[in-house]
Amino acid sequence: MEKQGGILGDDMGLGKTVQICAFLSGLFQSRLAKRVLLLAPVSVLEHWQAELAKWCQYVRLRCFHGQSKKQRAEALNAIQSKGGVLLTTYGMLQSNVEQLAEWEGEKAKWDYMILDEGHRIKNPDIKLSQAVRAVPASHRVLLTGTPIQNNLLEVWSLFDFVCQGRVLGDRKTFKREFADKIIAGTDRKATERERQLGAKLAEQLRSIIAPYFLRREKKDVFPAEGEKKEQRQQQQQQPQRKEQQDEEEVSGEEEERSEEAKEEKGRDNSASLPKQLRLTVQKNDLILWLYLSETQLQVYRAFLETAQVKEALNSSRSPLAALTVLKKICDHPRLLSEEMKMCAPLQLSWGNRDDSPATLISESGKLRMLVQLLGKHREEGHRTLVFSQSKRMLDIIERVLEWKNMKRLRIDGDVVKPAERQRRIDLFNSDPSYMCFLLTTQTGGLGISLTTADRVIIFDPAWNPAVDDQAAMLRCCRTVQWIAPTGWGRPAMWWCTGSSLAAQSRRSYTGSKSSRVCCSRLR
Repeated sequence: MEKQGGILGDDMGLGKTVQICAFLSGLFQSRLAKRVLLLAPVSVLEHWQAELAKWCQYVRLRCFHGQSKKQRAEALNAIQSKGGVLLTTYGMLQSNVEQLAEWEGEKAKWDYMILDEGHRIKNPDIKLSQAVRAVPASHRVLLTGTPIQNNLLEVWSLFDFVCQGRVLGDRKTFKREFADKIIAGTDRKATERERQLGAKLAEQLRSIIAPYFLRREKKDVFPAEGEKKEQRQQQQQQPQRKEQQDEEEVSGEEEERSEEAKEEKGRDNSASLPKQLRLTVQKNDLILWLYLSETQLQVYRAFLETAQVKEALNSSRSPLAALTVLKKICDHPRLLSEEMKMCAPLQLSWGNRDDSPATLISESGKLRMLVQLLGKHREEGHRTLVFSQSKRMLDIIERVLEWKNMKRLRIDGDVVKPAERQRRIDLFNSDPSYMCFLLTTQTGGLGISLTTADRVIIFDPAWNPAVDDQAAMLRCCRTVQWIAPTGWGRPAMWWCTGSSLAAQSRRSYTGSKSSRVCCSRLR
């Protein structure tokens, strides 16, 4: 059927890339498709090329990317004239939408248009959404690991793209018939009639989009993992003041997890699954509660005396800027700008005072714990991913790791070439001497499959929990690659929620994924 499509919204790690490769292979072998346009973020372009070459060996593959206009034109002409898959990026499409939408004076003929990380077009008004809609395609498929959107109009935008306006109507009609009434029914002041109508329309909307929406969660594929995650209570570690006590605390957590492994092994109800499909890896989320260092306490007390805090407490100024400062204090005082009044007497900058690695460690309780954890992981043979939102924080961490002779790799916003990103990923996965991989949360969220790592440390959790989930939770030990008849150990997630500042109290949530609760208290 013309102008029909759908959304593949499986959980991250369940193999959406392989599914699409197999789907395309079947289409081309059955001669049901001749020309396919596949859009992906630039960070995963190399990954898509490798997977398509592996699973679709007899399908012509060309890449519409790079600075050479001649090479891009040759790639487009080859696919349009002879058929195959044209792989490009969102940026390339946005810059060359007319070239991809037309060929030899006529509308380009695309049988399928596939968007990886398709939630990028959830806002129908941005230029990217308008550009992808301008490319004619008989069928449109959208891949996303986060299909649940913030509001109904974003849901409409995704399904309007894949179904080309044939299912939910135009935006005005959808808003009038569904969105406004469903939202009104969820309001706390809604009447009983409004609640019933909203619930009825919500159920009706789900039934309408169901044929065009395929989603599997891990608990559906691996029942044992889902039940364990729901039953497992969040473990919280009580803060210890002294460094020696911190080390004992880490050791105690490892022993506790080892005992829990033995207990859960006996309770494992995955025996109903075929042996080759039994889940042998279980992920744990652990939260470490840490004290501030003396330097952090000095800066914290100095900041409380500033006009910025007083204005925030008096509601005369937005508290967001103050919270951002508190968060930096939690991570490391040297993240603060040198010109801030409270930093002047402490001379906290890169250019003066003692900035040796030992001093950097002593100035941050979180960094001290990170070094202890990585040291323990190295002794036990674990490989660790360390995520931070700040490149400056990664600079500090990398300097300390170099001092500790810990071999590591790094990807952040400065690594822009897909080939270089993939080279570092492949090097980490193939060379076990690299025990640590440093990543920024923003760049680590797309196309990173560091499957040989079995530990993840989130140094500074994001305000939005979904950001950490996207970037870190399924980058290592991805379920689809960790299924085996024998176990590989127990991967763990360490949340360095660090320090008892109000800046970290923004993270209070629970969920079926692991029933996490993470909130700090002001001491």
